[in-house]
Amino acid sequence: MQRHLVFAVALSAAACVAPRKDLGELQVQTLRPMTSTQLYDSTYFRIQEGRLYVVSPYAAEEFDIVEMDDGCLRGSSRTQQLIYCRVSDTPDAAGVAHWRSVSNEILVFSTVLKEGGRILEIVTTTYRVQIELGKTPAENEIRKRPELLAAAFARGLFPAAKDEDDGDSGYHEIKYVVAR
Repeated sequence: MQRHLVFAVALSAAACVAPRKDLGELQVQTLRPMTSTQLYDSTYFRIQEGRLYVVSPYAAEEFDIVEMDDGCLRGSSRTQQLIYCRVSDTPDAAGVAHWRSVSNEILVFSTVLKEGGRILEIVTTTYRVQIELGKTPAENEIRKRPELLAAAFARGLFPAAKDEDDGDSGYHEIKYVVAR
């Protein structure tokens, strides 16, 4: 317990040392809700340089993640401390960056930008998600640090959505949009 308290204090101190430029809000929305009676079809995130946190009043949990100087992502979700680090220092030959949790909970995800940075693809153990990005400052930050949004997806913070009809892989194929 004391170790978590020390980590939380250190993370809070690091966040206070260097103010981060606010880049706006990002609304991730599904066009194919899981059920016809689904109340919420989008999740709102606040984006700062190197930081993403959930601001939806109806989000399943609190979530705040920051890119640290060592390149790892650190943050929290409710009372759980989160740490995600790259599997290797550089993306693989296909440009895919692989990430994994560094904690008791094993969580892996990968990111790759496609079509000149217009599409962000996130892959977890069972899901392949595509998100079309626009040209806002918040979306440009996600292009620079796609792992921030990928960590939020991997934690289950995107709205529930149906698979795409044309998916032919072993993954659940889902497309999201950034609402304008």
